[in-house]
Amino acid sequence: MKIRRIIAAVMALVLVGGAYPSNAVNTRNIGKVYAAETAEEKEPKFLIEKDEYKRLEPFSIKVKNVDPAIISFVEENIEEVSKSSDEDGNLVFTFKARKSGEAHLIINYGFDGETREQRYNFNILDEEYTEENTQDTNVKGDANCDGSVDMSDVVLIMQALANPNKYGVNGTEKFHITQQGMKNSDVDTTVKGVTVSDALKIQRYLLGAVEL
Repeated sequence: MKIRRIIAAVMALVLVGGAYPSNAVNTRNIGKVYAAETAEEKEPKFLIEKDEYKRLEPFSIKVKNVDPAIISFVEENIEEVSKSSDEDGNLVFTFKARKSGEAHLIINYGFDGETREQRYNFNILDEEYTEENTQDTNVKGDANCDGSVDMSDVVLIMQALANPNKYGVNGTEKFHITQQGMKNSDVDTTVKGVTVSDALKIQRYLLGAVEL
């Protein structure tokens, strides 16, 4: 009879959880795992597809969980072309290199009250990148290769002629004229090469005075 009472008492403790403290331990462990996973999700993340590109080939680095206000770059044979964000809210920085050989990028950013850095090394091939575009870039007068002819083409031609170091084919500006743009700009057949007369003829075309 005494043994039955003891068994009943033990069973009662099991049912109310008093004799099974490991349940509480398991709950704490689950909490720790969840906290670790949450912390990992908040860690900065950087995503890049590969480390070898052609000259002038744009490539992007996706950055997650980093404040854009506290991010900066140290670039060697590489330059930032644009900054945007994707549908998931990630920052997307696009770069390109003008010369073949090695290219280096250091990303400095702030996280959790400290300054961190992410380093990348790239191999830039001798071959020049040719952009594949669905719209027709072989359009007479289309200096900026956007598929249409307007005053922005005239402006780019004048900039390329006046300041080739910045706006010429190998210029340092992001939106300098390209080889295809130079071919499109050469609309005045009476003069060899791209000159001011090409810009003037495009202006006259926009006024409806001539055909290209």
